Amino acid sequence: MVQVLAARDGRVSYKINQDDVTIGEMSSRLNSILSLRADRVLFIKADSGLDFSAVAKVMDIGKGAGADRVALITPRDGV
Repeated sequence: MVQVLAARDGRVSYKINQDDVTIGEMSSRLNSILSLRADRVLFIKADSGLDFSAVAKVMDIGKGAGADRVALITPRDGV
């Protein structure tokens, strides 16, 4: 799972599973992970309030790294 996180100062940070990654490292890291999976689904969880372009960039990188499908994880209603 890729997490797209918003900092208070407006910067965006990223995690793959629990590991911090830069946007520059993301493609190779995802390629390594996805190449080992039969089901090549990329899950993305993003902080609310982020500009969607930050999420779209991760989606694009994931597709380029071999993801067949992208799933967005959203908060549950009422939680």
